[in-house]
Amino acid sequence: MEDAIEFLLGHHAKVSAEIQQLSAEIHQLTQAQKEQGTNLDKLSKTVGAMAVEMQAGFERVSDSLATITSEMREGFNNLIVANEVTRDLAQKCSAASHRH
Repeated sequence: MEDAIEFLLGHHAKVSAEIQQLSAEIHQLTQAQKEQGTNLDKLSKTVGAMAVEMQAGFERVSDSLATITSEMREGFNNLIVANEVTRDLAQKCSAASHRH
């Protein structure tokens, strides 16, 4: 009977120690999960802020490209007009020199 009681007490102590160890591990896992949640929130906010900044950057680049394109178009149009004026002047000069 004493052996059985000692066995039960020993077994109870072992189970209690294992439960205590499992409880500590569950607590550690809970803390790790909270930290991961916090880190995930921070990461989400950072990614959101980066997306906003990237969008603003893309808009600035798009605006710059539109301005450059417009300026180039205006420059090409001026070159076309200058070329036509030069061609017209050259034709007039040629026609005038053939009359004299």
